[in-house]
Amino acid sequence: EKYHDWSWNYGYSPKYHFRNELRTEAGVLQVDLEVKEGLVTAIELFHDGKRLTRTEKKILGSAHHKTRILEKIGQEKNAGFLAEVLFPRTKPQQGPE
Repeated sequence: EKYHDWSWNYGYSPKYHFRNELRTEAGVLQVDLEVKEGLVTAIELFHDGKRLTRTEKKILGSAHHKTRILEKIGQEKNAGFLAEVLFPRTKPQQGPE
């Protein structure tokens, strides 16, 4: 049961650095963040080179958890793209042909 709990899986995890870039029809989104004990402790978020400081402030201090962050940025114009850059989907691996 404890292994299904966010605080066990992420709250006790070591500090990590996460960087991602997403190219969409709306432009290029880039994120660079630091996470310690599951919480976002530093973030830089850019859309086509313009820093999104208002959105950064909403995310800073949040759990690096999709539901928690979407609660904070859900009203943002590009919330779907922001979620995708922060929580990329894993692409299926191609098998041998």
